[in-house]
Amino acid sequence: MLTALFVSYSPLLGGGERILVELASRLPDCEPQVACPEGALARATRERGVSVLPLHRRRLELRGSTRDLVGAPLRLGAHAVEVRRLVEERRPDVLIAWGTRSAMACAAAIRTLSWRPPFIQQGNDLLTGPLIARAARETARRADLVVSLSATIARDLDPEGSLGERSAVAWPGVDIEAYAEIGPPPGAPHAVVLGAMVEWKRPMLALEAAAIAVRSLPDLTLTVAGPALNEAGEALAAFLRRRAEAPDLAGRVRLPGAVEDAREALAQATCLLHCADCEPFGMVLVEALAAGRAVVAPASCGPAEIVTPECGRLFVPGDARSAAEALVAVHSDPALPAELGAAGRVRAEESFRLEDSVVHYRELLDRVARPAAGKPAPRAARPRVRGEGATVAINARAAARREIGGVERVAREMAAHLPAVAPGRYRVVRPPPALAHRAGHLWEQAALPLWTRNAALIYSPAHLAPLASDRNVVVISDAAALRHPDWYTGTYAEYQRRVLPAIAQRARLVIAPSEFSRGEITDLMGVAPDRVAVVPHGVSTRFSSSVDPRPARTAHSIRGDYALVVGTRIARKNVTALQEAQRALAAEGVELLSAGSGRAYMRAGKRPPARVLGYVDDEILPGLYSGALALLMPSLYEGFGLPCLEAMASGVPVVAANRSALPETCGDAALLVDPDDPVAFAEAAVSAATDDAVRTPLAAAGLVRAAEFTWERTAVRTDALIEELLSGRR
Repeated sequence: MLTALFVSYSPLLGGGERILVELASRLPDCEPQVACPEGALARATRERGVSVLPLHRRRLELRGSTRDLVGAPLRLGAHAVEVRRLVEERRPDVLIAWGTRSAMACAAAIRTLSWRPPFIQQGNDLLTGPLIARAARETARRADLVVSLSATIARDLDPEGSLGERSAVAWPGVDIEAYAEIGPPPGAPHAVVLGAMVEWKRPMLALEAAAIAVRSLPDLTLTVAGPALNEAGEALAAFLRRRAEAPDLAGRVRLPGAVEDAREALAQATCLLHCADCEPFGMVLVEALAAGRAVVAPASCGPAEIVTPECGRLFVPGDARSAAEALVAVHSDPALPAELGAAGRVRAEESFRLEDSVVHYRELLDRVARPAAGKPAPRAARPRVRGEGATVAINARAAARREIGGVERVAREMAAHLPAVAPGRYRVVRPPPALAHRAGHLWEQAALPLWTRNAALIYSPAHLAPLASDRNVVVISDAAALRHPDWYTGTYAEYQRRVLPAIAQRARLVIAPSEFSRGEITDLMGVAPDRVAVVPHGVSTRFSSSVDPRPARTAHSIRGDYALVVGTRIARKNVTALQEAQRALAAEGVELLSAGSGRAYMRAGKRPPARVLGYVDDEILPGLYSGALALLMPSLYEGFGLPCLEAMASGVPVVAANRSALPETCGDAALLVDPDDPVAFAEAAVSAATDDAVRTPLAAAGLVRAAEFTWERTAVRTDALIEELLSGRR
């Protein structure tokens, strides 16, 4: 029987604490104890028959007033003293810190113990402020395992992906059967907003969206339900009531306050409307799906992971008009809310069953737990470079590079997400940074196969793999060096011509990100089509329209409006074709900026007709996107086109070339133009950047399109292919 000690700093029963109660009361073969202050969490935990170890109740604010700023370290220190005492007394098999504050306290509590239990940091919220973020990320580096409710939270805690297999995403689940009796949605359109009365939930946006939507949906009504937790919440509720009395909303809006059971509110609605720009997960969205209700939510953070096009509509975060258009789209056909709701119920059953989430969490506990009896346990080691003991080794040479381009992005994301999909199957094998570039070819060809000799497969996400190995699964994103060797130095082009086809032909499986690249690989590398699988890349949740662009503006002295070009400096990016676009944009007061560095083996071509920013640090790149009026991508050759998706996820309209893989990646969510027609490209660029009639629907379509491409889905599909190889089915 596993003994697990859960520690919560908070006495409240919010969304994260409800998940804790469900987990602790349902974990199989486990004796859980919950250490928390007396309050709603303690009461709910006892009601489920779980033992509670009372802690002192302390202020929840980490910042806000001078008193909070000064007192926070003292409160966390006192919390750590209590945790240390409990660990010494109870000697649990595993210690789970529920939330940021408890994680900091638990890490401090066990740091100097001669024996310490394995330590799991449970991430439930996004980090606020640089000091808290730095402390939380340092704590994560010291944890044996970091479990996050969403990939958004996981990336926030580990932006560099350095935790590797020590980071896992565990979506919480709901009791599907508890929602089974909710019938089909009513006939008249009725949206419901469920959540506490706090500013960051953006309830005011819901009212403004409804006021716009009623012009197309005259029968639309809205319920905004949720408790006011403090005086600020009461003031917000009063403001909403006054707004609801205005002529454009009079008689359409109900504000009933807190509701005892969300199912009753959902049963009366045709859809759930959620407006929080930076929701870490969004449990209420899952509940709505389980209830068979369509969901309208921002295309960012947790909601973008939960809501697919089959079960709802996403809108530009913070944009009332875009939210209104999504509401209208859901109700454009009287039968559509029921169709979306039925698909949502299927999604909830497939991805968010409570029983499955409990089993998954128990598996995560087993990954790190060890009995308290017996000899003292040493501190868990950081991920080793060598790959023995794992079924699949991940070649993370490209992930170790400082500057991030397309292949480096793929390598980092897959090194982070594959281990989270199948815990225990993967081990990330990362060389020292000095061996990440050209000097690392010998490491990749000689040392990597030796260090991974016990692994069944070697997964290489960045084109190259050990040539002598017969265990390769290799991702080849394009064949540009073979199709157009003149874009590269002679030495590099010749190396690629000799090595890349040999790697592809010898690999157990080649993965391409697009059908276009699949065709290039089979045509230029002599690989049979059935040995090349298509798995599209994803886009990180770091890219969002809610990202603050000011750090990027400050770092690169950007003062006015701008359109953006993103990509490495190579002739195939065709940036010189934007001469006309640059002049036309300048006439509208829009500056053209080019972000991206050159590589020694690439022929850069002529200087672009734009202000060259050079390499933009990955930390501020999302802000550079979110502040742009448009992204221009006139490339002559792309195997996928990641910048297009990153811009779309940031709510930025995209103008792209109608060549290679770009139409496949962009779908109908971009203006596709002949890259050899500079006048047409200039006209499209000006429209996308300055014409609201073009910009707004294009940005909304881009958000929906980007939401279809997540690194989680890429990892799941890749893992399924690898499972076929391991089981002999492929």
